[in-house]
Amino acid sequence: MPNFSAYDRTPLAYHLVGEGEPLICLPGGPMRAIACLGDLGGLATRRRLVLLDLRGTGASGVPEDPSTYRRDRLVDDVEALREHLGLERIDVLTHSAGADPALLHSARHPERLRSLTLVMPSTRAVGIEATDQDLREAAEPLAVEAVKASVYEGAELTESEALAAELKRGRCVFARRGPRRRPRPTYRPHPRLREAVRVQRHVGALSARLLPAAAAGRCGRLLRPARPRVHAPSGSARHGGLARRVQGPPQRAEEPLRSHPRPRLTLEKVQSSPMLWDPVRYSETWPSSDGACAMILTDRAGAGRSPHPPAWVHGGAMRSEPTLFAGKDFVSPQAGKDCAADVHRQARITDPRREIDAVEMYVPFSCCEPMWLENLGFADEGEGWKLTEAGVTELDGDLPVNPSGGVLSTNPMGASGMIRFAEAALQVRGEPGSTRSTGAARALGHAYGGGSQFFAMWLVGAQPPPG
Repeated sequence: MPNFSAYDRTPLAYHLVGEGEPLICLPGGPMRAIACLGDLGGLATRRRLVLLDLRGTGASGVPEDPSTYRRDRLVDDVEALREHLGLERIDVLTHSAGADPALLHSARHPERLRSLTLVMPSTRAVGIEATDQDLREAAEPLAVEAVKASVYEGAELTESEALAAELKRGRCVFARRGPRRRPRPTYRPHPRLREAVRVQRHVGALSARLLPAAAAGRCGRLLRPARPRVHAPSGSARHGGLARRVQGPPQRAEEPLRSHPRPRLTLEKVQSSPMLWDPVRYSETWPSSDGACAMILTDRAGAGRSPHPPAWVHGGAMRSEPTLFAGKDFVSPQAGKDCAADVHRQARITDPRREIDAVEMYVPFSCCEPMWLENLGFADEGEGWKLTEAGVTELDGDLPVNPSGGVLSTNPMGASGMIRFAEAALQVRGEPGSTRSTGAARALGHAYGGGSQFFAMWLVGAQPPPG
């Protein structure tokens, strides 16, 4: 991997992908490793991407002076890279927080810049403020696209009629969040944009299945869109088993209090729904929901007085880590691994795949199930999609995941994590009619929040723990 020394002798690494005119790419984040950009959706077929790992991230070194992480100090790293490459003038592409050092570099060295491409930038670094009207004009077309894709009470509406109706119902909101924060447009699509849970989960497995083991970064392996030019791993077909599951009747979330009514889902509907965050589409994420959850925790004496079978707590743990830091693994966060390992230790679990009977897992996007199967110790790295594709996580599989339908069926924010715990308890209690029973003797409840930084889990059983 090529590298060079910065002005303070910190070693900085960069990656070269593709052929053609060089294009220097800076990651957002802040402090995200450049691997999160992958090949920029195929741009490497037309340009030679020079992907810089900023200091303290990816393969670059950690500076002795932490103050050099400041965005105005990162300008010198960009200029050092230009000199190292021997380029008179450079083309720069960046997004999000990476726009700050890129803009500051262009202001300090305008004669060295040939072009600058900014994706979702903040312009505060150079004193440019976006007005509410600026943001509204930029966001309104996206809102129209999302509204058009919805099944709006079965009516055929024009773009203007649909958008007007959504605005009237309070679905499209363009507002300022607090006096010191820049205005940020938000769009909450109609709940009927959210569709059934089965294809959502398997589309996630499909995205994971189509990417090679050598894809750039672990985020790339699990989250980047499946495209025809990407070769599938050995033994995996492009739609292997997916179409069969799409055509089958839904098995989850059939109870009205646990799910939103949705039209029949097909793979084509998922693939044609509006893009939320490439490659995740609106039909692959959670619905907007209301709900609540209550549980009673007691001791052995209290359990003995209960008129219903109790769920016995065999282990519980919480872990957290910063939202952003150098080397953070966004696909399999260390805090999640540590939390799961602690619960397994308390419950004397040595083989989670064989000793746990069901999992209520926090899966807000279709791609998350394979990720968390690996993070929680049910599968090795890169193998989570195989469990999903093989039907292991179906209701009648060896390891049922989200018998309740999970977050993809209903997601009352604030209560969702606790609901995962309660649903795990209902599984081992085996109460008829309360949820789809899997006959589980031990079930894991899993919740996370923030920027994949807060984790909580417990393992409950039908029988009391020993001792």
